[in-house]
Formats: sequence, C-alpha cells, structure tokens
Amino acid sequence: VFELCVRRLAIEHDALDELQTSVEAFRTSFAAGKFHLLVAEIDGALAGAATYQYSYRTWSGESLYLQDLCVAAANRGQGVGTQMIRGLAAVAVAGGCDRMFWESHVGNARANEFYGSTVGADTVLGEHQLLTWKLVGVDRLMRCASVAV
Repeated sequence: VFELCVRRLAIEHDALDELQTSVEAFRTSFAAGKFHLLVAEIDGALAGAATYQYSYRTWSGESLYLQDLCVAAANRGQGVGTQMIRGLAAVAVAGGCDRMFWESHVGNARANEFYGSTVGADTVLGEHQLLTWKLVGVDRLMRCASVAV
C-alpha cells in the first residue's frame, strides 16, 4: 500500500525528495490507529488503496477525511475508484459521519473530473492550488454509497 499510495504519489508530483516518511513509519502509524485503510483487490492483486481518518468538527460532529485515494495504473478506468469512493461513503455513514471531504491538486484533471462528474461532490479552491471536495449530509453519503456501477 505504501508503494501504491505514498511513494507513487510523491513520484507523480515530482516530490520524492520531500517524502519524509518510510514504510516502517507507515506501518507503525497504521498499527497505532492514526489512520485507516480501505483496499481494493482484483484477482488477489492490489488494485487500489485509500488512507482515511476521522475528523471531529465542532459544528457538525464526525467527518471522514480521505487522505489519499490511489488506483493502480493497470486498473484505472475499470470502476475501482468509483467503488472505493462508494465504500468510503458507506464507512462514513457507519461511523456516524455527516460528511466526507478530501483534497486534490488543481492540476490533477483526471481525478477532478472524476470527483465532479462521477462522484458529484461539491468543491472550492483553497490554498496552494488545492481543491477541497466534499459530500455533506448523511443522505448524500447514503446515495453515494448505494448507487450501483
């Protein structure tokens, strides 16, 4: 998962020199419950992974923050990302969350198209050329979680 999500993202963003964590630190933090994983497999092989954590918001309560969503290059365009977003929405509802949110770089056109058209998330441009995406309301999360591919 570290190679698929963390290292590959650093390479794709030409920021490998900025990567400050290691496989061991990733394992240790996961084991300590600092974040959670959702993985997708196809024929026993890792097809995608998402790292997420819960975030408490003083106005609305529990939220699910999606840190990274990665789909293996060989599995892109096969609905893996869609199923993972739907699975995360289901996790959010089961966890008592009323929203799910995440960020993407403004230059990540393929991901941004997916989040806007396929997921139907709302967005706002934030700092550092990051778009903040969100699904707000248990009803929206439930619709996202239950829509068939």
